[in-house]
Amino acid sequence: MLGQANHGQMRIDGRVVRVIDLAQYTFREIEIGDANAVQDYLKQVTQESDYLMSEPDEVHSDATRYEEHIQSYISDPRQVMVIAMTDDHKIISIGSINKLLDRRRCLHKGSLGISVRKDYWGQGIASRITTMLIDWASAHAILEKIELGVAVDNYRACKLYEKFGFQQEGMCYKSLRIGENHYLDEIRMYLMVDG
Repeated sequence: MLGQANHGQMRIDGRVVRVIDLAQYTFREIEIGDANAVQDYLKQVTQESDYLMSEPDEVHSDATRYEEHIQSYISDPRQVMVIAMTDDHKIISIGSINKLLDRRRCLHKGSLGISVRKDYWGQGIASRITTMLIDWASAHAILEKIELGVAVDNYRACKLYEKFGFQQEGMCYKSLRIGENHYLDEIRMYLMVDG
């Protein structure tokens, strides 16, 4: 059932469009047993993009750290982490909604983050993960607002979030530092969720 996405083509109204079969991947919430696969995923994905919060040398070498991290998602009803996997249990995407603070004034907000292995970019995986996260947030009445930050030149991600109704609410200048002298500005975006 699972495996590489099937990239077919079909003609619609005289145009050739790409057809992607996401049913060949497993999309689900994270489990403790995924810790080693998460570690492998992070080792790879941190090398593929400057848009992530971590750098390759910041990936923990001890998988028990990821077990603890996963457990924090499983045990906290205000957080969720979802994954997309191939049939050989290789994680190809991780998405999450994190609580911002344990303060009553911030209980209504969560922060969304998504990453996808580079070999799987452009296949609709981030859209599927985003849908899962928004659906989860809508089902949890305590969460009213999803926030995120996206690098101004990460055009694919900006377009994805706009497609789902996220609105811009500000800019963070020099939000991420890449190396010694390169900075990325971030657009702050939000989506109000109907619970």
